[in-house]
Amino acid sequence: MKLGALSIERVLDVRSRPLKQDNIRIVIFSQKHPDANRAPSMSNPDQVIDQEKPDRRIVVAALGVTQILAWGSTFYLLGVLANEIARNTGWSYDWVTSGVSVGLLMAGVVSPRVGRAISKWGGRLTLAVSAVLLAAGLLLLGSSQSIAWYLVAWLLLGAGMGSGLTDAAFSTLGSIYGENARGPITSLTLFAGFASTFCWPLSAYLIEHLGWRGACFIYAAIQIGVALPILLLALPRGFSIPTTYRRR
Repeated sequence: MKLGALSIERVLDVRSRPLKQDNIRIVIFSQKHPDANRAPSMSNPDQVIDQEKPDRRIVVAALGVTQILAWGSTFYLLGVLANEIARNTGWSYDWVTSGVSVGLLMAGVVSPRVGRAISKWGGRLTLAVSAVLLAAGLLLLGSSQSIAWYLVAWLLLGAGMGSGLTDAAFSTLGSIYGENARGPITSLTLFAGFASTFCWPLSAYLIEHLGWRGACFIYAAIQIGVALPILLLALPRGFSIPTTYRRR
């Protein structure tokens, strides 16, 4: 029988005089749901994935440095190089500066695919591929002998821009820190603001000593030798959503 929250059961106590003495066992039922204390199963689609978050200072600093280099060697590149390219090659200044527009158009084309790639594989791999694309585009840009190849180089640079500039970096921070990504995103925005401050003087120095082609080659080397290792070493592997729900 049941008495409120108590259940009285007549059970056989086998530890003392079996078959001769009955004892009463009182079982107190918890008022909580029977599954309340059950450990969550990995097969549960509402399973909470709580992974250790990487240090924000390291991640933001790493992305900040690579964003400065990425913006400086793409969007802000022609602010210093355009006149020298037009003078050295004889190409129309308007065609030379249109390279940035071609790059931005390509960046817009690849951006939706970049978002899906970050969701599937994480920002580490996506941003690393971006550094390689930027390096390849800068190598092609520096070695271009016609305006057609010059614009093709900007198409390649545009693919790197779409997969490696701030939109992709912000998505990467969101995938790592979830709802707590607002602070890191704000800090990263401040970092990226120094791109022209740092890279315009660097570009002017490189043009003076190596010419515009040499400047492109140096920036390509920086993407492979500096940006790529930083991204691979500082960013966490895979897709991480700490303290949020991830549905299978």
